[in-house]
Amino acid sequence: MSTPTSRDTQVLERHFVTAGEVIISEGGEGTNAFLIQSGSVRIFSTHNGKKIILGTLGPGDIFGEMSLIRDMPRSASVEAVTDCLVIVITRPVLREKLDKSDATVRAILAMMIKRVQSGNDSLANKRPTLADLQDNLVLLYEEVMMTLPPDRKPFFRDEMLPLIEDITARMDKFKV
Repeated sequence: MSTPTSRDTQVLERHFVTAGEVIISEGGEGTNAFLIQSGSVRIFSTHNGKKIILGTLGPGDIFGEMSLIRDMPRSASVEAVTDCLVIVITRPVLREKLDKSDATVRAILAMMIKRVQSGNDSLANKRPTLADLQDNLVLLYEEVMMTLPPDRKPFFRDEMLPLIEDITARMDKFKV
């Protein structure tokens, strides 16, 4: 996905976010969406005191748009995995873009947002399985790899990847 040009989006502000900083908090008011110019973010929800990772986004991706479109509280939190530069998209700017779009496109967008929300809710209420643990182990490995300096990546890969493969193979024995 390409980054919009200034003709496509009114850019009110760019914001630098440091790794680990929470950009959006679940349940908060949605006043802005964000377009990632550089870096990566993690989307998560908290359910029964447990942090559930819903996804990871990078350059060219937008987050925070759901609560702007549906005018509802934030359905998830977003934190920077790495240092990020984001473009802030305000509710009026997004509303103007939506109002100019075709009614069919607006209806499809609303339906897709409801489906994403439903999927997020299902994921938050799902009991974890061994497959989930395996997937999360791989996801964690990939996220750590993204944050390491280039000279440390080969060492981490050589040390950790064989262990992850071994653990994953051992877990396969216990799948029902």
